[in-house]
Amino acid sequence: MARSDKDFLGLEVVSLEDATVVGEVDALIVDDTKNAVVGLVIDLGVYEAKALSFSDILSIGEDAVMIGASSAVKPISQHTALEALAERDVQVTDTLVMTDHGDLVGVVGDYYLDSATGVIKGIEVLPEDMGDDDVAATYLVPASDLITMSAELVMIKAGFEDRAVDSEESL
Repeated sequence: MARSDKDFLGLEVVSLEDATVVGEVDALIVDDTKNAVVGLVIDLGVYEAKALSFSDILSIGEDAVMIGASSAVKPISQHTALEALAERDVQVTDTLVMTDHGDLVGVVGDYYLDSATGVIKGIEVLPEDMGDDDVAATYLVPASDLITMSAELVMIKAGFEDRAVDSEESL
C-alpha cells in the first residue's frame, strides 16, 4: 500500500537488536534518478545529521520504523551516497509540476511511496492558485505518468488528468 511522505515524519526508529529507540525520522532522502526514497534522515544534529539507508529497514509500521541494529543509523558523512543525494536537496513536496507539453499545472502536495521498497508510487498535484477549501481540483497522479523529477521541477505526461486515480490505495 502506498503511504504519504508525511506519514514517515516523526516516526521513531527502533532497533530490534536491543529494543531501543535510536531516533526519529526528520526527513526523507529522494533519489530522483530512481524515483524512490533511498534513505531517512534521523535526528538532524547540531553538527551532523544521522542517516539510515532504506535497505536497512526491516519494516515500517504505524508507530515506528524497525531496523535490525542501531549501528545501521550512522552520521550522514559515513553514508557517502546518501550524503550526496541529501546535498542535492530533492524535496518533491512543493516542487513545480510541468507536463511534457510545457504546461505548468501546479505543485506537488504529498507524494506516496511503497513502504516496503521506497519506490514513489504517485504524487498529488495541487493547482498553484488553489484556495484552502478547494480540494476538487487536486489530482493523484500514478508513477506511470511521472517522467522525471529534480529539485526544480517534476515532469509528468500531458493528459494526466484522465489517468488520475481517486485514492492513494489505487496508486
